[in-house]
Amino acid sequence: MATYGLDDWETSMATLALLTQYSSAEFAIRPFLVKYPEATIAQMLTWSRSEQVDLRRLAS
Repeated sequence: MATYGLDDWETSMATLALLTQYSSAEFAIRPFLVKYPEATIAQMLTWSRSEQVDLRRLAS
C-alpha cells in the first residue's frame, strides 16, 4: 500500500479501512503518518470512534 499509494492519500485511507477487516494494516499506516501527519491523525481519530472494531484497532 505505502509503496504505490503514498501519493494518493484519500484512496489509500479508504483501502486501508477496507483491508484492515481482513488483515493487519498497522504497518501500512506508518508512511502516511510521516508524509501526512495531520490528515492521517485526523483520520485515525475518526476511526477511533467507529462502530467497527477493526477500524478502532487500526486507529490505536
